[in-house]
This record gives sequence, structure tokens and C-alpha cells, in this order.
Amino acid sequence: MKYKRQKKLKSILRAYKQLGYETPFKLVLDGTFTMAALQNKVNLSVQIASYFGVPECSPDALQLCTTKCVLKELEKLGSYFYGALHILKQFTVVQCAHPRKKLKPAVVCLSRMTEGGEKYIFASQDKTLQEVVEKKQMPLLYLHSATLVLKKPTFVDSQREMHKVDLDSEELKSLQSLKSKEGLPDGQPLNPLFEKRREKLLKKLERKKKEKLLAKKKQKLSVNNEIKSKAEDEQPKSRSRKRKSRHLVKKLTASKSTSNFQTET
Repeated sequence: MKYKRQKKLKSILRAYKQLGYETPFKLVLDGTFTMAALQNKVNLSVQIASYFGVPECSPDALQLCTTKCVLKELEKLGSYFYGALHILKQFTVVQCAHPRKKLKPAVVCLSRMTEGGEKYIFASQDKTLQEVVEKKQMPLLYLHSATLVLKKPTFVDSQREMHKVDLDSEELKSLQSLKSKEGLPDGQPLNPLFEKRREKLLKKLERKKKEKLLAKKKQKLSVNNEIKSKAEDEQPKSRSRKRKSRHLVKKLTASKSTSNFQTET
């Protein structure tokens, strides 16, 4: 499972490298993500490094960051979020996209950072921020219970769909060329004789499939019948043995009784 997850992550990072993402990757964390990590007992600095396949505490490959707005918001929320605040203070503080004097909510601050030219990876559990990051086609990291997940980009699926459309257009071109060779116009359907033959072939294939299934069922029934017959053959033998043993016991008891009677006389 770990190998498959790392393989998937490499393919996602390869896709983002086309948009200009390069090492060292800058991962910006918010309060919701750190709180989820605390609740699920996830050591962020260790597990994020192992997930990205990078040695721990290596700023050349991966940098864990946060902003002043995120820290100030956690301070205002109270003692319940003290653990998340203590974890985030260990990481480097990145400059906000808005002016420094005006502190803003963490969601607004991080959404403004998506508009800048810096290439960040955002780690958040906030749905509003996740939607903003997805719209900007930027990488998003989130926690599914205790497992780290880097969300698959939408532009990869769109590229695949475009590739499929190109293939379909090529197939259409080949069909049109075949029609032109046979002397058929584009709007006219294929020869009805060809369609009838095709239907007959499909019916034959269906019949063969049914015959194969019936043959398999018959084999199973024959095997089951053989097993039952063997079991029935074995049962009377055991009964006859029991009867014989009982008959012998009766004979022995009778012989003993006669011998005892003779001795008494």
C-alpha cells in the first residue's frame, strides 16, 4: 500500500512540475490541518517527509511553512488550540500576500496567497480554502483520518479526456475513408447485408456462451452425483459390519451362558 501511495504521489508531482513546481516544495499549513493531525496523533514533520519520500528536516527538498495570520488566529481562539499553535511555531513563517499591518482571517490570508506568483502547496481541512485552491489548480494536501493525501489535479483528467476525443476523431476519419472506398456517402449507413451477418455472429457467440455455461453446470452435477453415490455405497457396508458385530456378540453371550450351565450341573 505504501508503494502504491508513493507511486501515485510521484505521478501527481510530475503533473504539477509542468506548471513550474520544483524542489524545494513549500508546504503552507493552517490551524485546521494541525488540529486534525493532533486529534489523529500524526507527527507532521516525520510523516510528511516520509510521504514525500524526503529525509526529515531537509530544507533543500521540503519546507514546512505558515503565516502570521494563522498564528494570531489560533492565539485568539484560546487554550483549546494551544497544541496546534505550539506545532506551527516550529515551522518557518512566510510573508502574507496582503499588507503586514492588517491581520486577516487565515482563510482570507491563504486564499490571497494563491493569487501571487509563488508556487505553494497548501495543507488544510477547511472546505472554503480547498475550493479556492482547486480553482487555482494548485496542490492541496489534506488528512483522511490519519493518512496524508495529496489531491489529484483536475487538469490531468481534462488532458486525458482531450486525448480520448482525439482518438475518437482519428477513428471517425478511418471510417470515413473506408466509406469513401466503398462508394458510400458520409450520411448513408453501412450495407444491410453486413449488419445482418454481424447480428448472426453475435447470436452465435451468445449461444456458445450459453452452451459453455450449461456444460459447466452438467459437470458440476455429475461430480456431485458421483460423490453422493459413493457416500451411499459406503453407508450400507458400515451397517452390515455393525449387524455382524452384534450377531457375534449374541453368539458369544449364548456360548458363555451354556458353558456356565454345564459347570453348574
